[in-house]
Amino acid sequence: MVVVFDGSGVDSLATISDKDHELHGMVEGLRDHVLGACGFCPKSHGVEDALADGGWKLLDDYKGHASLRNLVVEGRQIITF
Repeated sequence: MVVVFDGSGVDSLATISDKDHELHGMVEGLRDHVLGACGFCPKSHGVEDALADGGWKLLDDYKGHASLRNLVVEGRQIITF
């Protein structure tokens, strides 16, 4: 299992990356499963600094965005919510 934060999901990742947030421990517990966040979305959502401060990898496999195709090629099933 891997998790990729995309679209407005980068806002959620930025928020819960704050050490004072009640879900911070959860996201830290999942860190080994978080592949990263879309490389384009943090810029458009204004959360670049928060993700950088959290140490999250930005994925820019396809024209600056995370590639869901690459995950499918790896045999992964995509679930979005």
